[in-house]
Amino acid sequence: MQALNILENPRFESDRASKLQVVKSDQIAVDGLFLKPGQSHGPLRLPDRDRAVIVLGGKGELVLHADPVDQRIELSAGMIALAPRAMWHAVVNTGSENLVVSLASQFPVPVEEHG
Repeated sequence: MQALNILENPRFESDRASKLQVVKSDQIAVDGLFLKPGQSHGPLRLPDRDRAVIVLGGKGELVLHADPVDQRIELSAGMIALAPRAMWHAVVNTGSENLVVSLASQFPVPVEEHG
């Protein structure tokens, strides 16, 4: 069995957001994402996959890059938000405390990073 309590095993880095693969099967991948205040992850997109962003602790934003105006979803502990397939998105820690989220997507997870 694959299992890990990411709140008991945080993996914060001082210079950038940190991602940790928690569980993976041939159908799903779940990662932990750790962001200190001011850090961000993205923008990136999954060309043919949706991504669930599950907030375990802290506050931040899920920024969905849409034309002509970006959509910003306020994140706080207990929230679940969706980054739709093929949409550029970023997770940003806008709070004063560490932000811990879980990212869940169908596996394999083809990621495109914005230039």
